[in-house]
Amino acid sequence: MDVLLSTASIMNLCLISLDRYWSITQAIEYLKKRTPARAILMIGAVWILSALICIPPLLGWKVERTPDDRFPQCQVSSFQHT
Repeated sequence: MDVLLSTASIMNLCLISLDRYWSITQAIEYLKKRTPARAILMIGAVWILSALICIPPLLGWKVERTPDDRFPQCQVSSFQHT
């Protein structure tokens, strides 16, 4: 959940930056295009893209396991000091 929220936060900051850039460089044209529906669409796209980035690794994407594998074990606790 932390990774999803962090990714969405970063992407929302990027979206705000793009909004400000377009507001300055295309002032009149962009103000005509910027509607509440378009803002909701852009924010929704940020959240969907964040989920698409973060959820596959949580579901085990690209993890090769054999049927007899157990859950990953912490390697720090098995380390022996000499």
